[in-house]
Amino acid sequence: MKLGLKIGVVLLPIPSLYWVYKQSNPLWIKIISSLWTIFVSIVQLGSFLSDDGFSGYPSFAIVTLICFFTLHGIYSGIRSLVNKKKGGIPSSSKSPIIQEISKNTFGISKPIEENEPELAIGNETLTPRRARALYTLALKILADDEVDLEESKKLRSWLLRYPESQDDNRTQLLYTTVKEVLKDKVLEKEEALELFALLSEYCDQHEKSEATEEAKKLEKQLKKKASTFKRSSPNSTSFIDQLEFGHEYFMSYQDANGNASDRNIVLHSVNINAQQQYYIKAHCLLRNSIRTFRADRIVNICNVDTGEVVL
Repeated sequence: MKLGLKIGVVLLPIPSLYWVYKQSNPLWIKIISSLWTIFVSIVQLGSFLSDDGFSGYPSFAIVTLICFFTLHGIYSGIRSLVNKKKGGIPSSSKSPIIQEISKNTFGISKPIEENEPELAIGNETLTPRRARALYTLALKILADDEVDLEESKKLRSWLLRYPESQDDNRTQLLYTTVKEVLKDKVLEKEEALELFALLSEYCDQHEKSEATEEAKKLEKQLKKKASTFKRSSPNSTSFIDQLEFGHEYFMSYQDANGNASDRNIVLHSVNINAQQQYYIKAHCLLRNSIRTFRADRIVNICNVDTGEVVL
């Protein structure tokens, strides 16, 4: 709430209360303003009924105004001290550039500098609009079947611009990983593969949350089909050699957040990084798009044509 409106509520609460409710102020501000208006109305009514009339009201208004500025100063000081300890930036002291960034949903054209301080992080999650914006960015990055250095920098800029992505369980691991891999300003092949896999998982989760009735029906059919296969526990990646490119497989997969899902895939390629971690790139029939999966997170996989359980 702006300072002018605060003073208006103190001196002329009845007309000012209308603007308090008209603006998008927090509920606690509306409640306090309403209680203050009731109190002042009672005081004014008492002054009107007394012998002195309204002669004592100016003194009451002056004393009230002095108390208001005193309390406002104490509140501002405590707020600044708390923000300083948390390393945050008070909203009133943000530069125009930071304010503009906070209004920019997609925010790809305005990269954050390497040493720019991050905003204070609270226990928040991405809004549906921002989650959709990240999904759009992820699809652009995944479109050419690889993640390059410039694309990873754009991804990092987006995530740093919305620091609530650090606490959101949908993007927490992606946030941590992209910051870690770009510390040396170089993107290795295995790091690119890991980012590709995490982006694939994010897209998969987002599409599942926005799935149409037809997609949900298909997913139920796949889960019903999955019940006919014998499940096994993940033990090793030795099954990789038994996979054949271009073949359709049924797969049970557990993502980085521990969420399990069943799907049919058509195998495209297999990659391995320096840590001997395998990544499977395939066309996901459930999402009708290319996805990358970490082999060590595959719970079970079998050939749809032959019924052979590979893992």
